[in-house]
Amino acid sequence: MAWTVIIKNNSGSTVELEDFGIELLNGTQIDLTNYFAYDEIGGSRELKDKVLAGDLIVNDGTNDLTATDGAEYVTLENIKNVSDEHYTKTELQGDGTAQVHWNNIINAPSFGSPTWDDPVKYRVVDITSTAPATPSVGDVYVNTGDNHYYKWDGSSWQDEGLAATDDRVINLANATQNIYSFDGTNWNDGGQSNDNVAVMLNDDGDGKNAQYVYQTEDNTWRKISDVDFASHFDGGPNKHDASEIDVEGTYSNLSSTPTDLETTISDINTQLTEALDNNTLDGAYDEGGAGAGRQINADAGAVVIDTGVATTAPLELTPKSALPTTGLNDGQIAIRDGILCIYDATRSKWLSVQRQFLIFGRRRQVRNQYLNFCVGNLPSKNSGFRLVRDACIVSISGHLDSNGTCDFHIRRNDSATNVSTLSISSALGASDISTNVNLNADDYLQSYLSASSDVEDPVCIIEIAWRL
Repeated sequence: MAWTVIIKNNSGSTVELEDFGIELLNGTQIDLTNYFAYDEIGGSRELKDKVLAGDLIVNDGTNDLTATDGAEYVTLENIKNVSDEHYTKTELQGDGTAQVHWNNIINAPSFGSPTWDDPVKYRVVDITSTAPATPSVGDVYVNTGDNHYYKWDGSSWQDEGLAATDDRVINLANATQNIYSFDGTNWNDGGQSNDNVAVMLNDDGDGKNAQYVYQTEDNTWRKISDVDFASHFDGGPNKHDASEIDVEGTYSNLSSTPTDLETTISDINTQLTEALDNNTLDGAYDEGGAGAGRQINADAGAVVIDTGVATTAPLELTPKSALPTTGLNDGQIAIRDGILCIYDATRSKWLSVQRQFLIFGRRRQVRNQYLNFCVGNLPSKNSGFRLVRDACIVSISGHLDSNGTCDFHIRRNDSATNVSTLSISSALGASDISTNVNLNADDYLQSYLSASSDVEDPVCIIEIAWRL
């Protein structure tokens, strides 16, 4: 039988239940089992005390209970409810009546990870003495008369050469697409492959390598991806000696008129050496005047700084005691108090690169309640996230289990004043990445959900950056 806990307030005044983050007006009632789990209800000492004191009345869905019976009902009946909602040892060891989610099984074997087998030459449409009658471009078959591979180019079968001993092919004419291996004379059936066995194909019809995995549910090899190794191993045209390549034209920055590539490279190397010996980063920065050369147009790829030494930092920024206030541009970076900061021109302030995500929420149906935060079932009205330094709210997102309409109010320091609000209107959720709300060190944040009707399983996520 379903466990029902209806709480009535006939005390003549409003009664607050801090354990649940709700206020119950005089003359109203609430079915706690619609909004809270049995462990929350049965574990609330505050609820029992106010029932015993006569401030609240417990109704079991049929009758109003006395103060003593009501206090026992939310305790003893809860124990029965616990046994009703958990599988017994017998059920867990039985015929599958009980269900255990796979993610909760410790040391469970993984599924879907392929087991790699030896490479395969081709996926052949058949191993036969007669060429297939209706081939498609890229099809390959093995001719048992000469044990050569033949590939269809759209108009004729092209000889791809003699099969070598230990060659392996996938035989598509076989009912389970078994792998056949060549022993130098005969092609031998290796039997059906196991599920998730993967192989590398030398050519699956387009002249390139490819990866395939076997699936026993339909006895086919499924393509994972093409792998083009040619670009890695192709050496390009034959290499010529530098003296064979003439260099023509006049180049004013070279010390002599170039005649061949080898001499030209030597000349360039000499000038580069001199330039490197007589140049510094500071000199490059000042090139053409104070600061004129400070911009790098990285239009040919990323700028990479690699020390080559594991114990040496590749880049060092001198920490600032106070962040810059002039010459500011979006994307400037600096370090203060050990925190990496970036200038946000949209919000006109320095913010930490590091971000914090504060999460508020409550299970089940909720309306006009403070949300819990990530320390268990503690409503944020009773406490909140305390900030260790000045901060700024930069985004807010909210989500529901099903479409609903509500307002997520962000409050601080036990004040009913909203510092920011995110609204959801007949939807699963919403978000705002343009939020710009300054907070101070030692402020503590709270979240209150306002709604005209119940919403289910609300979660509010606040993104903050440190404001330096």
